[in-house]
Amino acid sequence: MLRTCILLALCLIIFSNHAFVSENGNTIDAVEQQNKIAQYCENARDNIVAGNYRHAINFADRILAIDASNIQALNIRGQAYYWLGEYDSAIKDFSMLLAKDGANNDARYYRGCTYMEMKKYYVALGDFYVIVAADKTNAQAYIKLARLHNLLLQYSEALTDCEDALKIDPRAPGALLEKANAEYGLWEYEKASADYKSVLKINPESTEAQTKLAVVESILSTDDKKVIAKTDPKSKASVNYLEVGFDPLPAGVRVGLVHETELAPGFYAGARATAGFYTTLFYGLFPNTIASTRNNEITTDLVLGTLAVEGLAGIHIGDVDAYFGFGLGGFAASGMQNNNGWITSNSGCGFFYPKSVGVVWKMDTDKNKASKMVFEGIGVEVDNWSRNFVALDGIWQLLVVLRYGL
Repeated sequence: MLRTCILLALCLIIFSNHAFVSENGNTIDAVEQQNKIAQYCENARDNIVAGNYRHAINFADRILAIDASNIQALNIRGQAYYWLGEYDSAIKDFSMLLAKDGANNDARYYRGCTYMEMKKYYVALGDFYVIVAADKTNAQAYIKLARLHNLLLQYSEALTDCEDALKIDPRAPGALLEKANAEYGLWEYEKASADYKSVLKINPESTEAQTKLAVVESILSTDDKKVIAKTDPKSKASVNYLEVGFDPLPAGVRVGLVHETELAPGFYAGARATAGFYTTLFYGLFPNTIASTRNNEITTDLVLGTLAVEGLAGIHIGDVDAYFGFGLGGFAASGMQNNNGWITSNSGCGFFYPKSVGVVWKMDTDKNKASKMVFEGIGVEVDNWSRNFVALDGIWQLLVVLRYGL
């Protein structure tokens, strides 16, 4: 019995020094396995540097066939997919890596860059904010934040990001370029001109700085700010939101998509499409339509659905957006009516003209989260539903509005 136990122990010791997984399913020695992985990693990196991204993916696949959770292989393959423009595959690899190693800022940086290429700017912001929260010396992450804020027309935030980057590297051409772009967006042309020239001293081949400097010099020489609308594609940049509104009376919820286009610094126009659902005790929906307060008529247990489209116009004042809207909507409703003691059912549908005035405060609570929808702000809105194009009869609403960047 003792001899048997000794033999079993020796077997366990021998087999513990061997791995049981290989590329072709056969067992290989643990040391040999690590040597293979190291060699494949070196080959994959060399191919990334040489621009042979398909070969790099091939070597990364070989590593992952041995070790399916290998961090280096996922990072290398994700970068190769990024440079090939296969962004969905890159996001998949970087996200798998970050699920295993959330502190890997190299993978998070490339994932943020990938989201930028996919024009998912708010999601990209989340990744770069996580990086700078962990490493305040990462100038490149601050430069990416500045780029994103410029793309989103948030020029003041972009300037702050550039200042942070330039504290780390005073001659970082990317930071100087984004600083000039932000100044350009704010119509500070003299400052923008000086910074574009600084960029070109460091990097004379920067076509973006050359193009923008030519535009700025033209504006300064003609003193015609209208040139912006014709020459600056950012003057037409747009943002989209998912908007959720809550109305305590009538109790209900409204969900909508909002599109805004910057017309000039601080001024924008847009559109909003909404769908609402309400159920409550309700007095006088629309005169002579569904219910009326005439003759002691009261509608109760009302269920109301609405669809509406509005045009919007507004202004940005710091972190506050103020806007007004006007549009056309349709409603359908049914409920029970008490008419001098007689209970009858009542229903109807029709058109109405929604009119709205609102204020939204921008908030940064989710900037450190790489989510698909980023919480942008909270506000209040006053609405009027009228059957008359001009009059303000019908229903008044006070809504709490939440906005999420898309």
